[in-house]
Amino acid sequence: MRLEMGTFPVEHMSFGPQTRYTDGHLQVEKAGVIEAVMQDPRIASADLELAFPGESVRIWPVRDVIEPRIKVDGPGVIYPGACGRSITTVGEGRTHRLSGMGIVEVSSVNWHDAGGDYVEICLDMTGHWAEMLPYGKLNQLCLVVEPDPGLGNEAQNDAVHKAALVVNDQVAAATKELSPPQLDMYELTGVDPALPKVIYIWCVHSPQAMSGSPTAFCTMTYGLTQLTPPWFLHPNEILDGALSGPYRTAFAMSWTVVNNPVMMDLYHRHGVDWNFLGVMTLRTEWT
Repeated sequence: MRLEMGTFPVEHMSFGPQTRYTDGHLQVEKAGVIEAVMQDPRIASADLELAFPGESVRIWPVRDVIEPRIKVDGPGVIYPGACGRSITTVGEGRTHRLSGMGIVEVSSVNWHDAGGDYVEICLDMTGHWAEMLPYGKLNQLCLVVEPDPGLGNEAQNDAVHKAALVVNDQVAAATKELSPPQLDMYELTGVDPALPKVIYIWCVHSPQAMSGSPTAFCTMTYGLTQLTPPWFLHPNEILDGALSGPYRTAFAMSWTVVNNPVMMDLYHRHGVDWNFLGVMTLRTEWT
């Protein structure tokens, strides 16, 4: 499984007459992106706001931060399985990413109907809290979205996260026909058999213990959130978003998962210090 990852660094971001990427500047057509989001009849309201590192801004309530990515070659779709997207196995071909930015999913929708598990995550763009988390260093495109209040909680969750993925697709598509300034190759090639074999065991939170629902919304593996036997994934699948979705704390959102420094270090040292065999993901909180 071989994946090419093209990186387009975002140094500046603004609203303009069309969505395009030019020499580090991402311009977003605000009206067009909102129109694409509002095509889902479950969405009651949507708006886009910009927030930049160093600004005296607090973003709240935050459900997820997504790094814009798009498949430009190879099977499947980025962030597969989530909100009705294709579940075709990903991790091959070419993917483009917009680094240095995030799409922030801002909504008051709670995780599940059981109560006591409210969205209390805020992101600061300056100050101590901004220094603690990677998101304070990102240029943020904030989707402020609320679903039809008459929907059930799980339908609201699906609608809101689907809206954020629509923004991902609209923005990342600006890079589809461009040549990336940086192109990296990811492949687990054969190595010296004497090297120690390493598997990364990745514990993923399950909301079922608190929600009582087998389909409660949380981090997804190819769209599934319920307790399942462990999955064995090629790291390229994770780079293409096979493990993604809103999380109940600020420390493991979609952006963090695809940029996991532990997994990336294991990958970069494959064939040098060890034989990196892959990633085993398993659900926690089985009670």
